[in-house]
Amino acid sequence: MRKENNYTYAWTAVSKPPYLTALALWPKGDCWHGGGLFEDAKTVLLNHRPEVAKAHPDHMPKKLRVRLKEHVFGEDDPLFSERLDRDGWKLKQEWKMENRGYPQLFHTLQPEIRHKLSRDKKFLIQLTRSIKRLDYSEEFSVGVATSAPTKNIERASWADWDQQGRFVFARDGKVFSAFIVDGAEIPERELADFNSSKPTAVSPPPWAMKW
Repeated sequence: MRKENNYTYAWTAVSKPPYLTALALWPKGDCWHGGGLFEDAKTVLLNHRPEVAKAHPDHMPKKLRVRLKEHVFGEDDPLFSERLDRDGWKLKQEWKMENRGYPQLFHTLQPEIRHKLSRDKKFLIQLTRSIKRLDYSEEFSVGVATSAPTKNIERASWADWDQQGRFVFARDGKVFSAFIVDGAEIPERELADFNSSKPTAVSPPPWAMKW
């Protein structure tokens, strides 16, 4: 990224993973709000206020339809909740919380619960979200679709159904898969261990530098 003033120190960009070369870029200038969400393969919902929603002239969104978010606030929620909706996580119980002021801060009165069905609709993953003071928590469990999930996925930082329909989850820097039979999880299988991985500078190939 070139260090010219019109880029500003904070921005939202679109690139081609796993490379980070900015194809489209919207200078932001501060770290309030920002980011966005792909609504589909060609539509980006931009979490910028109108006054900072102009794309950089060298990084115009040539092949994207850009839609400004109607109510712009937050860097995580509500944008993350909208992503969960997009990806098939059905809201089953609304999140209720209150701010009790310092030092208690945020307190969850009722956690949010979401379900995501497997491709064959036989099983489901349950995501439970809560917050205590400033400690945000996500807990995952899995089971048959006809009853409440009974198997907690200890220390999982994420869980989902992959492109093959497998149950997969992340834990302690590793990715695992597991089969579910009648709600009981058979032994886990480690797919990848990323704990020794370190970021390195990699030059992008030509296809990652153009639309």
